[in-house]
Amino acid sequence: LKGSGPFGGGRSGTAPPAAMAWELASGSAPEAGLSALFRGASLLTRSGEAISVLAGLRNRNVLLYFASSEAEPCRHFTPLLRKFYCLAREADESIAVIFVSDDKTREEQLACFRGEDMHPEWLMVELLGVEDIMDEFGIEKIPSLVVLDRDGKSAVKGARDQVWDLFQAHGDDTAAARSAVAEKWAEWRRVAGDWRASPGHTLGGS
Repeated sequence: LKGSGPFGGGRSGTAPPAAMAWELASGSAPEAGLSALFRGASLLTRSGEAISVLAGLRNRNVLLYFASSEAEPCRHFTPLLRKFYCLAREADESIAVIFVSDDKTREEQLACFRGEDMHPEWLMVELLGVEDIMDEFGIEKIPSLVVLDRDGKSAVKGARDQVWDLFQAHGDDTAAARSAVAEKWAEWRRVAGDWRASPGHTLGGS
């Protein structure tokens, strides 16, 4: 898929345990919806270890990153997303990025996933042929970035462009970028339904 623009390429009583409180507060969990969307496919770590969607994404706030080794714009955006991820993690470890590859072979997928610009903690869905997933989220061009809510639906419009604009605005000013990323990530968490990011709660991944 190709397109235009800067990245136009183709739960009374005592308090429940944290994990239970998360499930109660959030209702449904995105990992269940993603497991179905990914047709039961596993997630891969950088080292090639396969983990289940349910295990890998529990208590996480998920970003889906749609990209391809063939799309030149992805090579420009991936380093920005990595920087956003690293800065967001300084304040909150709940962030998780899943690479959804539009490459046509497993070899191409893995080569892209293991590229130097991809963060080693990111995960990749082990699946060839992702057109239906792209259709589910209305992906018309890559790279694209989807912020998932607690129902496994897209929660933020134009997430990719928001990341791009943030770093365009702050350039090499790391302190300003760090503050902007923390503010943006807290906003995305609230919109996505993470009660831990609501007023009165301390930001964090636990």
